[in-house]
Amino acid sequence: MKTLKRTKGPGRPTAHAANTSGIEPGVVYTRAGVIQASGISATRLALLAAEGIKPDWFNLGRRQYVQGSDFIAFMLAAAEHEAKKKAADAEIARYDD
Repeated sequence: MKTLKRTKGPGRPTAHAANTSGIEPGVVYTRAGVIQASGISATRLALLAAEGIKPDWFNLGRRQYVQGSDFIAFMLAAAEHEAKKKAADAEIARYDD
């Protein structure tokens, strides 16, 4: 029986990261679809939502949807929010030394 060898190098990308296709502004995405297309995990979306940064979801039946252009705006807002957090953390660290 053959055994598989482990190869050295970077680990296998997650399913989402390996299959990202990008967000198209004119397309409506389900929650699962936007996670798949963007590579942003459901956990990351939940963490951002806890900090008040949320996509403009709308519901139809039991599913949540978002317009591609709204999700792009959300990603830009999330990136800006994280940059401000990093700058604030760096400022705090500067005074801790």
